[in-house]
Amino acid sequence: MIFRKCSAGYEITLFRAPYGVAEMGVLKPKGRFCVVVMGKMVYDGDDFPKAEKRLVNACKKYHKPDEKQHGRMKLGKSKIIDRKLVEAEIG
Repeated sequence: MIFRKCSAGYEITLFRAPYGVAEMGVLKPKGRFCVVVMGKMVYDGDDFPKAEKRLVNACKKYHKPDEKQHGRMKLGKSKIIDRKLVEAEIG
């Protein structure tokens, strides 16, 4: 299942494996989480913070300077809409 996507629309996705990864054409992951960047799996493991860090780093690589970076999700303080982190702080 898709857990989080790039907020700028790039093909950067964090999956809760193995659900939904097959649609991306990626081999079955061995861990609970995997990160797929432009069709290639760049992380496969059980550590969510490491997976999220890979997603954030990939977003930094592909985002243009004028596109907002949200960084890591902050439990209880982040807002996610359509699996995209859209706001770092909730008012």
